[in-house]
Amino acid sequence: MEQKKLKILVVDDKWNMRNLIKMYLNRQDWLVTEASDGKEALELMRFYGDNVHLNHKKRK
Repeated sequence: MEQKKLKILVVDDKWNMRNLIKMYLNRQDWLVTEASDGKEALELMRFYGDNVHLNHKKRK
């Protein structure tokens, strides 16, 4: 029986950071969706639904 990939939404305004995280998670067999800001993330969350975990780290 094939196991379903886990989905994750990566949100960051910097493309290089999103890409780095996406490459890592793809290697861990995650299905990755990206958003460049909060508004785009909310739109994607409405579209995809499912379980969601939000995590925000403010940079100094």
